[in-house]
Amino acid sequence: MIRNYFKIAFRSLFKNRLYSLLNILGLSIGFAATLIIAFWVKSELAFNTYNRNYDSVGLLQKNLLYNGNINTTESNSVPMADALRNEYGQYFDEVVVSSFGGEQALRFKDASVVKRGYFMEKGGNKILDLQMVKGSPSFPLDPTSVLISEKTAKALFGQENPINQIVNFNTKANLKVAGVYKDFPINSTFRNVDFYADFEAYANMEEWVRDSKPLWEENSFPIYVKIAANTDFETVSKAIAKIAQPHTKDKSEPEIFIHSMSDWRLYPSFENGKAVGSGLTNLIIFASIGFFILLLAIINFVNLVTARASIKAKEIGVRKAIGSTRKGILQMVYTEVAILVFIAGFLGLVLSQMFMGWFNMLTAIKIQINITDPVFLLQFGAVITIIILLAGIYPAIYLSSFSPIKILKGMKIGSGKEVVLRKTLVVFQFTISIVMLVAMLVISQQLKHGMSRPLGYDKNRLIQIQKTTPNLRGHFWAMREQLLASGAVEEMAEMNTPINENWHNQSGINWRGKPQNSSESFGQVIVTPEFGKTVNWKIIEGRDFSRKFSTDTSAVILNKSAAKLIGFKKPLNEFIELEGKQFAIVGIAEDIIFDSPYDNAKPTVFFMRLANAPFITLKLAENLSAAESVSRIEKVLKGFDREANLNIKFADHQLESKFWQEKRALEMISIFTFIAILICCLGLFGLATFTAERRIKEIGIRKVLGASVVGITSLLSKDFLKLVFTALLIAGPISYYFMNQWLQGFVYHIELEWWIFATAGAMAILIAFLTVGYQSIKAALVNPVKSLKSE
Repeated sequence: MIRNYFKIAFRSLFKNRLYSLLNILGLSIGFAATLIIAFWVKSELAFNTYNRNYDSVGLLQKNLLYNGNINTTESNSVPMADALRNEYGQYFDEVVVSSFGGEQALRFKDASVVKRGYFMEKGGNKILDLQMVKGSPSFPLDPTSVLISEKTAKALFGQENPINQIVNFNTKANLKVAGVYKDFPINSTFRNVDFYADFEAYANMEEWVRDSKPLWEENSFPIYVKIAANTDFETVSKAIAKIAQPHTKDKSEPEIFIHSMSDWRLYPSFENGKAVGSGLTNLIIFASIGFFILLLAIINFVNLVTARASIKAKEIGVRKAIGSTRKGILQMVYTEVAILVFIAGFLGLVLSQMFMGWFNMLTAIKIQINITDPVFLLQFGAVITIIILLAGIYPAIYLSSFSPIKILKGMKIGSGKEVVLRKTLVVFQFTISIVMLVAMLVISQQLKHGMSRPLGYDKNRLIQIQKTTPNLRGHFWAMREQLLASGAVEEMAEMNTPINENWHNQSGINWRGKPQNSSESFGQVIVTPEFGKTVNWKIIEGRDFSRKFSTDTSAVILNKSAAKLIGFKKPLNEFIELEGKQFAIVGIAEDIIFDSPYDNAKPTVFFMRLANAPFITLKLAENLSAAESVSRIEKVLKGFDREANLNIKFADHQLESKFWQEKRALEMISIFTFIAILICCLGLFGLATFTAERRIKEIGIRKVLGASVVGITSLLSKDFLKLVFTALLIAGPISYYFMNQWLQGFVYHIELEWWIFATAGAMAILIAFLTVGYQSIKAALVNPVKSLKSE
């Protein structure tokens, strides 16, 4: 009997090829999209789980009370690590001071690369969980040794054995390669850690690091910990919370806590001292999108099967009349459903494999679907079975419930409750699609809003170079003179921080009338006097720094936010005090956005230094191409250090990189919105086709009686368009609520305006009309003689 059902099902599918194609196409696209999203979610949830110490490793965070707000930072001091070991040693297996993952120029013979890595204290190898593939280093690592990743070894040494070879670091130190470790997986926080060395090697290379060792006030280092087996992060955090307060001179009331590795990805940021789940929110959003896309495909299936009930009704009535049981009808319907779902599942696998490479490029990760993996096949088979049950349960029950006597007497099929259900499901489909359209438009507008925000400087033709070697330092005037003479640049300045970031903060600034218990924190930027002309900032009161005034080394320029915070009515007649020294306020500058383009500008104080800051900032000449200018700049700088690896960064490119999360979200939701709408349109097209077929004689009579093509098209389309209008009314409040909640995560954000919802609604209505209208016009153009001809 089952064999017979398969034959009948295949005949039915081939006979109704359009119906079969629409169902298979909708389901396969839904499968593919859901599979891709599911594997992405799985990859995100598995972030850092390669680390065997995943459940016990954490990063020390510190809450500081500044400007009436709680700011959270991972920057801490070296003495804090010593205090944790000495006073709270029972809670820890390891307490490790680390450098930030900064870039270093590595050189071996003629090979030179710029790589990121960590200099870490004893136990850092356990924090990172280094897995050695070459060499047998002993830990703690000797300060004259270094470990490198597999890709770094390949870049520097090729096929040569790297063990015991000497690598030069920024022309400051020569370190011997003691081993090669396995590259970190792409879904790891440490995926860009391409070398590992002892913290003492860092101290030997950098004088400021050596000077920082005894200083509680020098908060420039992350501290990683591995907690003991008999405790937990919450207990340890409570125990160590106040450890820094006795050593803090300001009123920031630092409170220490541990941010566990398991929360780094899902809860990556902090608001008012509490971890917020922006990573978790993204997972929930896209997991929901995957679920709804598959649900839309299943709804299509149910709608198309129940719509075709009148066609199958007589067949089922005859079968029941000659003795077929309800169980037999159920088996027949489920056989057809199973064939469709299995075919769609196979095509979904093929499509997901085809588009996975594109998705990996979009998300900057590497996901692979191993279709031969028994676990995956078991899981996929379970999903297929569940979908067969879900997609087939209503059609099977509905079709098997027909009374053979009523059917054979001509009972009208396809009206009543099943029509209400079908319309409800169409409304649900378009509600989801319109919500996704609104989300796409809102994210797009927020992205444009952030990218068009005034920065306080001109990013065009602006580049920056970090002076990573000693030979590039101390030659400001000679460099500037040669660079200007080359015609490659219009102006050159130096500063102590990247133009798109602010690495330095200062909380010890005092001024006349400062409230006694205030604990304000200011950004601290040190620049040469040419900075203003280089970046073209705007002085809104007072003047810029100038070498003409010898007293400007004891002068400051405040940004607008700092001037507002300090509150002087006439700031140009006032002073600020830092470390016992007074600085005259000579100017107020427009706010420069150093950090997130979606946050408020941080109050910032600009100090003047005559030369020798770590970053060179250059304004490229307008009459040369960027490539030609960079070539000339490299030639000049190589004259100061032939072996320097110049990592030139364009300010506009660095700024764009700050928008990568919003860009990725926009691209992903745009693609999946298109998929959702495509699935809805496939279902709508199928229903419109079926409706036109059922009403073909009615259309013929109307044409004979004088109805126009426009009138018939309007008649056939209006019922479907009513459903889309209903979906729009439902989707509006839902999308407003969720997108308003999403926007609250940005200080600098757009306001939700009516045109966004109107545009999404118009797009949905237009898409639906084009889908239904095509089939309606096609039906309206049929010759009435042909449609009214008796069978």
